Amino acid sequence: MIITDEIKILREKGIFSDLDVHFARFISKMAGTDDPYVLLAAAMVSSYRQEGHICLDLMSLDGKLIDDKIDDKRDDNDIPENTPDGLRINAAQWIESLKKCAAVGKPGEYKPLILDSSDRVYLHRFWEYQKTLADNIRLRIKDRSEEIDMDILGAGFSRLFPSNSGDSNNSVKGNNAADWQKIAAFSALTRRFCVISGGPGTGKTTTVAKILALMLEQNSKNPPKLALAAPTGKAAARLQEAITAAKQAEPGQPGFLDCTPHIRDMIPESASTIHRLLKAVPGSLKFLHNKENPLTADALIIDEASMIDLALMAHLLNALPDSTALILLGDRDQLSSVEAGAILGDICDPDILDKFSKEFCEQFLQTAGQDMTLDPDICLSAKDEPATCNSVVRLKKNFRFKGNIADLSVAVNQGDAEKAATMVVRENYPDIAWKDLSNPKTIFPMLKKSVIRNYKECIENMKDMDQVFERLDRFRILCALREGPCGANAINVVAERILKDAGIVRGKNRWYPGRPVMITRNDYSLGLFNGDVGITLPDSESGADLRVFFPGNDLLSGNGKTYKKFHPLRLPAHESVFAMTVHKSQGSEFDHILLILPDKGDLPILTREMIYTGITRARKKVEIWAGEGVFAKSVMRQIKRGSGLRDALKPSFF
Repeated sequence: MIITDEIKILREKGIFSDLDVHFARFISKMAGTDDPYVLLAAAMVSSYRQEGHICLDLMSLDGKLIDDKIDDKRDDNDIPENTPDGLRINAAQWIESLKKCAAVGKPGEYKPLILDSSDRVYLHRFWEYQKTLADNIRLRIKDRSEEIDMDILGAGFSRLFPSNSGDSNNSVKGNNAADWQKIAAFSALTRRFCVISGGPGTGKTTTVAKILALMLEQNSKNPPKLALAAPTGKAAARLQEAITAAKQAEPGQPGFLDCTPHIRDMIPESASTIHRLLKAVPGSLKFLHNKENPLTADALIIDEASMIDLALMAHLLNALPDSTALILLGDRDQLSSVEAGAILGDICDPDILDKFSKEFCEQFLQTAGQDMTLDPDICLSAKDEPATCNSVVRLKKNFRFKGNIADLSVAVNQGDAEKAATMVVRENYPDIAWKDLSNPKTIFPMLKKSVIRNYKECIENMKDMDQVFERLDRFRILCALREGPCGANAINVVAERILKDAGIVRGKNRWYPGRPVMITRNDYSLGLFNGDVGITLPDSESGADLRVFFPGNDLLSGNGKTYKKFHPLRLPAHESVFAMTVHKSQGSEFDHILLILPDKGDLPILTREMIYTGITRARKKVEIWAGEGVFAKSVMRQIKRGSGLRDALKPSFF
């Protein structure tokens, strides 16, 4: 019973929530058992799910201290030598107890908890989500090249991916010689599931614009129905802007679509959020589009896929007909979703990156004229062939994101804390700046100069709507946390106080000209979605009263951009957005970002993925405020989320 006592202690410490403990008691009561291992497993599955894990891997905890593993903060040297064995996890005993429990079932059984053959424990609905996702992916990765007119496709490759693009070679004798954009396009056309991963500036949306043209060329008289979406309103807007820019590119310009005007005009530009695409039912977790009422698209492209959690991805795939092609774009190295799952990271298994079947390579040679069969590291024999290898392509060449910020992002991504700290703290680069923030109490005077310099022009010059939004996107403060003295909420309060004290912001109320706001809850009736950013301005049509303007389609500006306006009291949940969390910044880019880290380096949220995501939001300059030790520890810590999806996609699971 010592484990039961420990659960009470962990709740008092705040490691287990009341929900975790109540769920554990529910499972124990339902199963009619007081086995402490069952109680512990239920509490931990609930706790892990809230931390983003899909499941609880029992064997990975064997011999660990209960609170040491959950809290993950105590150093091994701090463990007392006389620690009772009852506080250490015995995985074999744990598994045996769960197998005997009436509330625990095998995969396919309808029980609250599911124990799979690899000794992973799931909440039942998350096992179902994972199975739905794996089954749908396996269905779509099958070769469908017999449906494609290879002559038309080959001609399209010659025009849209010319050999002088600087990223191609007729024969591949090393990974760097391959034209990965062309390979991605071939995968997207010959499979109904394709993932295109790559960092900022590797041409993901440019490649997709060409893929859309190739799809339309296959049947221009009866064109397929194509749809674009993203997890947030901001990401959807950026996808829409990128596709529009590709369609408008002139010959000789990067991303030019060398196809007929008819094909170019048919490429869709409008992108929606995934929730709006599926038509979420307000006040519930359900959607109007599901297996019984599927979407009608022939192909669906989703940008910023790293932000999609397991549950939403399962709902999306449930609503897609088997014949619909799905293309996911994203950066596998960015932060995972806020909710449970690391879907893009699981699908982009390192074992399959840059690897293709011999059949795929031979087809690609015949159609695109590029020989990958010469490289055994790329072209695999059948016995070595992973299930999803032909459906996952990583773009490598960076066409835009270069210089010191790019080098820093690589060091962070590789977990090279020494190199990253040297570049940030000890070197002197014009596009990388550093301030020591070991004491968060000093943040107010430090912020004053930066906030005034970067927001003054935006707030004081509000005549041209387009310029207001352009200036707002030049600079943004990014925070690792929402709460605390270095969190986004506190920084927003400080920024407003600085601007009011300087006389830049005028007005005593919370609404004032120049206040930037971000929507935090979807409102389908207003067409406002989580992540949408607007700015408060006087409205001449309503007697100069304040309105909040968002990019949209209600009001037409001089250069063709559109905006919609709302009375401040009509807005759904929102917050000021001088500062935002790194999570919320995904899908956005700014000329200059200021990344602020808290003073405690042992917080689980401080990871290399968070640092990488933050610094890659910057186009021109990165400024980091943190303690050097906090920064180094963050770069060394990597997100590890429990999941069985990667295994479920391997051939042995067919």
